[in-house]
Amino acid sequence: PLITIGITSFSRPNLLRKAISSVVRQTYTNLEILISDDCSRNKEIEKVIEDFSNDKRIKFHKHANNLGSCYNAKFI
Repeated sequence: PLITIGITSFSRPNLLRKAISSVVRQTYTNLEILISDDCSRNKEIEKVIEDFSNDKRIKFHKHANNLGSCYNAKFI
């Protein structure tokens, strides 16, 4: 079965990189990885996503406005 993993993000590129790296190293491969960014102003977030762009299981959404952590998590 397909397993969905949701990751929320806001201006913490190093932790986002660690979270994504942890998921993509799993031995179970039938995954989709949904990342919801709550309007980070830090351009490094896009660099992190770009670094993982070869993994088609990753789907990234960046909100145009800051929704707050609860609504950002509900988006996933």
